[in-house]
Amino acid sequence: MKNSPVFIYALAEALSFASSLKERDRHGNMHYVWRKYLESWGWTTDGKLTYLTKDYLRNTSLRHPESIGHQPDFYTPTTLSFQDLDFIKQVIVSTLGHAAKLDAERDLSKYEKMLANKNLLEMFPYYSESTELLDRHMHNYIEDIYGRSETEVAKSSYLEKLSVADSSFFHSKEHQNSFVHFVMLQYLRTLKMKERVKQAFNSPEIVGYLSKYSDQFERAWCFTSVFLASDLSSFLAEQRVDLTLLQNNTDIPLITCDQPVVNLRHDYEEFTKVNEMEAYYPITPTIAVLLTYNIETPSFTSILTNEDVLKLNDMMFEVSHKQVYASNSNVLQKYLQADNQAKA
Repeated sequence: MKNSPVFIYALAEALSFASSLKERDRHGNMHYVWRKYLESWGWTTDGKLTYLTKDYLRNTSLRHPESIGHQPDFYTPTTLSFQDLDFIKQVIVSTLGHAAKLDAERDLSKYEKMLANKNLLEMFPYYSESTELLDRHMHNYIEDIYGRSETEVAKSSYLEKLSVADSSFFHSKEHQNSFVHFVMLQYLRTLKMKERVKQAFNSPEIVGYLSKYSDQFERAWCFTSVFLASDLSSFLAEQRVDLTLLQNNTDIPLITCDQPVVNLRHDYEEFTKVNEMEAYYPITPTIAVLLTYNIETPSFTSILTNEDVLKLNDMMFEVSHKQVYASNSNVLQKYLQADNQAKA
């Protein structure tokens, strides 16, 4: 078989494809909370922010943004087989809207090509360098998708503009769609959302027969989170989405967490179809945004009161998965005290 013209042609194609790829490093820790976003919460001279973990509610600590909100190989799809990719197509991609489906099919097709070429080249130790290069590109494939969105957001300075109460970019439909897509990625990319959706796959009341695919789904989450965010943002692009800028002029800073985007109209104990949206996203300790769809009256007005800030902070603490972040330690002391009182 290895001497057949078809095989030799396939091998030449695989080598040609590998040679077209740029040299790159293999990513290790992968952030499910954007590191640049976390930098807005740093307050010490060396950029550290206050960090609280729900596994250890005894005191706070200072951490650099690069050391939190991540997990080794979180988005790595290299354990996926062709059977797993078929599962993604049949169970996830088939349910997407037209625009999101086209994007998903393109991303899967490119990944399948890399997987097929890698499998072929692995048969020849002589081509180990090409095989390893393909493996690094596959390893980083999903994080690169997030990276492209983050690069676009950084280039357009959305968060920087919002941090000084400038939301004028949202009047442009192109920029609106780009920002909404970014926010939906931040909403769905997290460890908490992965575990919530996995619970849904294990719940017969919600998805029934799909529960037997729980393990396959967990392996496929790296692609699934991207596709669901694309589908949701594509849907919202055809709807009216409003942005409310929330300004915090109180003495109490806003906090954020490892689930930085929260749909205030969605029950986190369930994972059901979202028919309305009020996505809360704190940008800095003094600025947050609400993205609303199908909401007549937002839960908060543009100028936050002390009561509003306390309510929003309590909510962020509750929805956080394991980590809570703040611009100073004082604002988190109440959660330590509440935990100590509960244990007393």
